[in-house]
Amino acid sequence: MNSKREADKHMQQFYRYVEDHSAGYVQELQSLLREPSIITNTIGMTSTATLIEQIMLRMGCQVRQITCGDSKPYLYGEVGSGPPTILFYNHYDVQPVEPLNEWDFGPFSAEVHDGYVYARGAADNKGSLSAALAAVETYRKVIGDLPFRVKFLFEGEEEVGSYNMERLAQTEKELFQADLCFWGSGVLDNSGHPYISFGLKGMAYIELRCSTLRSDIHSAMAAIVDSPVWRLLYALTSLRDARGTITIDGLDTHVRPVSAEDRDRLVPSDFDPDYFRDLFGIKEFLHSNDPRELMERLFFHPSLNICGIRAGYTKGGTKTIMPREAWANVDLRLVPDLTPELVVNLLRTHLDTLGFGDVELLLKCAIPGYRHQPSADHLARIRQASLETFHSEPSFLPMMAASGPMYHVCAPNRLPVLSFGVAHQGSHIHAPNENIRVHDFIQGIKFIGRVLDLFGCPNRSGI
Repeated sequence: MNSKREADKHMQQFYRYVEDHSAGYVQELQSLLREPSIITNTIGMTSTATLIEQIMLRMGCQVRQITCGDSKPYLYGEVGSGPPTILFYNHYDVQPVEPLNEWDFGPFSAEVHDGYVYARGAADNKGSLSAALAAVETYRKVIGDLPFRVKFLFEGEEEVGSYNMERLAQTEKELFQADLCFWGSGVLDNSGHPYISFGLKGMAYIELRCSTLRSDIHSAMAAIVDSPVWRLLYALTSLRDARGTITIDGLDTHVRPVSAEDRDRLVPSDFDPDYFRDLFGIKEFLHSNDPRELMERLFFHPSLNICGIRAGYTKGGTKTIMPREAWANVDLRLVPDLTPELVVNLLRTHLDTLGFGDVELLLKCAIPGYRHQPSADHLARIRQASLETFHSEPSFLPMMAASGPMYHVCAPNRLPVLSFGVAHQGSHIHAPNENIRVHDFIQGIKFIGRVLDLFGCPNRSGI
């Protein structure tokens, strides 16, 4: 089967099969979404891993459950025979569901309503994980055994920083040997237009703690005693100005200027400020309202966010105390040349210089960033798959604004990474009413199947 016409024929059979069996794919996704797998309390982690393992065995994979130190189960599977070898990375753990009262449906009921599937993990990241498994299984049923190798690596700790992934990469090196890594993370716009990215930011998640008293004391003492809460607030306000620019001394010297090539890849029509204003109730953006400038800051500048602050009495009634201590959790999204360890050192020096030596730092999650530019041939194949399945040109983004373990997964073998997911811009990732569109999920199965065909069988596929 060498002609383009024959290539089209075998993929048309694949696409028809996916359409005819779409209800079954959605039902299997719902089964996966009904497993909680909340990493912060470990509920449902083992049963979720077991369910995914059963699916992988059914589709003909050789499967291993691996633990590394105190890790949750890693699921590793292989099917087909290469070369080439395509590695699919994803994760099955999910974020907590609070606040529960803001969900329109139960967070693990996996309700389908008006063409949307609602559940924690639908967009991040069980929808894309399920689509990849469905694509490979369907490809084997419709087209035959894979003349290339597919590897799956699924973890249960991504939402807390993949803190065992580096050790796994060092002790199980053969798992990470491949020609390309495909990460099922990303979004489509309102019209179903896919975004494909080639890298992602790093992250440093840091706890700041200020404790200056042995115990809570009467609030009347505020006339003569400095409160640890005020000290923490002053320390936090020294880290960023009102326009969002990070003011940690020395950090800006490690931020690369944006290259002309990267700037040219940013297409203003890919970012609609008014859409995000309406979706999230944003009153004003930081720095600018120009789409290109907003995209440049989103992808190529570091950011600092306060995830939460905890101190003192916050229940009903009154309790007049000065709390003995206060905490804040912050995350910094890091661009190339900014490592988590460097940021912590810069932050420590900054606070000490300003007299905040009593503010303790604890690095709770460290994720290096990663980026690897795919070849022009890779981009051409992705473009063809997008045109056939989404009937739309893809948008290629140099980076994701979010973070993940691609450094540990891809850096040892310098793998190109392509990120695509079945979420959309209104998926409410990490928030109540997380959702994906059923149509995007089904088209995503087709897209992944075509990507496999184009990368694994370029001669048969007309490339």
